[in-house]
Formats: sequence, C-alpha cells, structure tokens
Amino acid sequence: MGKLIAKTALITAACLVGVSMIFFAVLYFFFPSTMLNISEDLGLKGLNTNARVRIYESDANGKNINDDEDLFADLVELVEYASLNESYPTVNKYGTILINSALFDDYCNATEKSNFKQYIYGVISVSRYNENDLNGAMELAFSINRETFTQNNAVIYLLMDVDSKGIAEDETALLNKMNTVVNQSLLSDTELEYFNYMLSCLQN
Repeated sequence: MGKLIAKTALITAACLVGVSMIFFAVLYFFFPSTMLNISEDLGLKGLNTNARVRIYESDANGKNINDDEDLFADLVELVEYASLNESYPTVNKYGTILINSALFDDYCNATEKSNFKQYIYGVISVSRYNENDLNGAMELAFSINRETFTQNNAVIYLLMDVDSKGIAEDETALLNKMNTVVNQSLLSDTELEYFNYMLSCLQN
C-alpha cells in the first residue's frame, strides 16, 4: 500500500512539473508580457530576463534600432536588468548591440544616469570576462579609458570582478594592460591618484 501511495505521489508530481513546463513554454512563446509580469512577481529572474529578450526580439523584428527610440529604450532596460541578474551571455550580446547603436552616445549625453557609458561598457566587459574572454573584456574596457581614468569607469568594473575571482594570471594580464595602455601623462592629478590606488589594490 505504501509503495502504491509513493508511486502515485511521484506520478502526480511528475505530471505537475510537466504541466508547469508546458504552461511556462506557452507563456514564453505566445504571451511574453504575461510571462514577464508573472516571473517578476515570483522573483524568477532567469525567466524574467528571457521574457524581456523575447519581447525585445519580437518588437525589433523588421525594425532598425537606430530609427526607433522606444525600441532603443527597451534595449537599455533589457541590458540593465540582465546585468543585475548576472545573465552574462545576454548582457554581452545585447549590450554590444546597444553600444554599436547610433543612438547610444546621444543617450549617454542626455541621460541623468551617472557615468552611464562607463557603466554599460563595464558590465559588458565583466560579461565577456565571465564568458572566458579576458582579452575581449580588456579591449572593450580600455577603449574608452586610454586618456582618462575617472572613478567607477569600465576598467574598474572589470578590475573588481577579476580581483574577486583571484586568478593570478588574469590579475597580471590586467595589471600589465593598465600600465601599458593608459596614458598616465594625460591624467589629471585626481585621476592619477585614483589610477595608482586601484593599481595597488590589484597588486596586493
């Protein structure tokens, strides 16, 4: 009797799991906006990110992002949310689309979000590093920090992530890049002080 009850319970559980998977699949493919709301209410960050991707891809179909400010704004929101969720492949893919858009620089200049360009370049760099592309991460982070080194720039985002993982060869590679790529003679006194401080953090 006990085995029968256990077997019945397992079958019921399997059926519930199967129904749930079908339910979410239907929502994802046909009602992504509903999936977005449900996953957000339930705190299902991965599903929420996937729903945002689905909505963006659906809206972007046949459109040019450079001609559509609403679509561009949706892309910004997608990348920011994916970054908070540490969805590295999503950040890397859609973040790259974002920074290559003709609207990106104007948006960065107009937005009230502090240091937004450095932030976006930083989270994409971190995503590339977490996808085992340190060279690509460094290339992107330093591309806008060769002659300046403001606080919380893209290199710092990458530096903090590299430092947190403690992989010696990655730390050395980044340290060498900082010493060879950044033109320290062009930095202000404040920037140079900050640069040297962050350099010392990486060396310790």
